[in-house]
Amino acid sequence: MRQVKRIALLLALLLSLTLTAPVWADVIDEPPNDFFVTHEAACEYDRRWYCANSPRGYVNFREAPGGRVTEQAENGARVLSTVLYQDWVLVEYYGDVYWEGWAPRSELSVVYDDISFIEECGSQFVPCDRELVDALLSARESRYVVYWPYPNAERARDVQWKTDESIANMADHITALYTDPEGYVWGQTRMFDYWVCLSALDGGDGQVTFDLPGGATTPYPKPRVVSVRELPPIEFYPAQEPKPPLANYLPALLVLLAVLLSGTALWFFYGKKRNKGGTPCDTPN
Repeated sequence: MRQVKRIALLLALLLSLTLTAPVWADVIDEPPNDFFVTHEAACEYDRRWYCANSPRGYVNFREAPGGRVTEQAENGARVLSTVLYQDWVLVEYYGDVYWEGWAPRSELSVVYDDISFIEECGSQFVPCDRELVDALLSARESRYVVYWPYPNAERARDVQWKTDESIANMADHITALYTDPEGYVWGQTRMFDYWVCLSALDGGDGQVTFDLPGGATTPYPKPRVVSVRELPPIEFYPAQEPKPPLANYLPALLVLLAVLLSGTALWFFYGKKRNKGGTPCDTPN
């Protein structure tokens, strides 16, 4: 009898501990940045757009490299990287709800950008030719300057109105020159690695907007002068609806197991009493 009571007590204790235990295993919530804080010296700055692209059809984003899953996204979701740590990327997601997390770099495909352009065409860059640049700037048709992420990009980044003096001094900030297949000369600037088309300084993309005094914006729909660069397509694995990690179900499974074990113990305890002839409340006739 003592052994049966001990078993019932142990199972009841297990049930209570399971119900009060914190849910810590792979719960989908906002991840902390503890790993980055403690490993910042080993991280490398990285600010690029990536697309989720995993063979499983979705990417698990974790609180730390190899840590618990905190967010999931189907293939094709765009995320912005922050830093690199070995083969892991810390990204930010700007969807309906902001979140951040770590993902293997092998499960992300980079969106073509200025870094991609440098990797592809950097061998064609030449040092700044001051005489050529001054001549191109002098031939400008207006005081507007359009800034691009890289030559022949689909969209411009910004357009600004400049004084004659600032345009004349622009040559001081040109670090390299590139000539596109159509013969237009581009200059790479020190300002955020923007590019300007020196052959058509005010040539737009028909879409960019720029700020006016007072905080207003206005479109700059000047038609394109240069062609759009053809980019290599991203080959995506088929997207799949994310499946929560098995460990997410662990708390519920433990509760169910504890309930089943407790029920079994109670049935065994009281069933044994009935087999001995009645319950403790029974009295002989």
